[in-house]
Amino acid sequence: MTTPTVNESLRHLVDCQTLEYGAVSVDGTTCTDDGCLCDTVSLKVTAGGEQAALTLTSDGTLLDDELRPAQDRWGGVVRAASQAPGFLQGFDALVTQRRIQVLEAMGRLEGSFEVQLPEVLLGEDADLERDMLGRVELDGQRYAYRIELCADPKCECENLFLVVWLPGDSLRAVFAITADGRWMVEQAGRPELTMDAVEGPLVATEAFQSLLGQMRVERILQKYHRSVRGPSFV
Repeated sequence: MTTPTVNESLRHLVDCQTLEYGAVSVDGTTCTDDGCLCDTVSLKVTAGGEQAALTLTSDGTLLDDELRPAQDRWGGVVRAASQAPGFLQGFDALVTQRRIQVLEAMGRLEGSFEVQLPEVLLGEDADLERDMLGRVELDGQRYAYRIELCADPKCECENLFLVVWLPGDSLRAVFAITADGRWMVEQAGRPELTMDAVEGPLVATEAFQSLLGQMRVERILQKYHRSVRGPSFV
């Protein structure tokens, strides 16, 4: 997250009077770095003669100027300000504006959202016509795999879903991979397709890690696109 000195997205969010903190004034601005995927809002908050530079994420997390959890006092100030008319509408407008900026910078705003994967990230024996992004060898058998995004249009998670199967077999094993790299079993498949058996050989390869990284980018862009254009464009 970068905070430029001049930013056309600067927006005055609220002036209000609070019982605990007195007069409170809040201005907000978005990041303008085209290479950044954030949708956070930088806040300049004034209360009781003091001023603080804070960051408010789209999920409501408040951070200080070093992106650490903000002091309780400033959390109270922002919570009080958020109750004033116009604050949440202004904040939501900045988040939407930032998401549009990100999508436009990456050429992904128009039309329906489709996952885009550079060919160099596809695994060995990838076959896009058969929905296979690569294969992994387990106990002498070569299993196909693909990675799916969350299908729930109302969900904001950043989980990825790894589907593994033996070509010609209808059984599928599905593993959820969280944004911080934790694996969870979503659906059991063949007995040999345990989480340990699958995770080990895949996460050890730089190619698979690069593929995961790009799919995480695609998930963020999908969420932004959905929030800006609506579920019908996904």
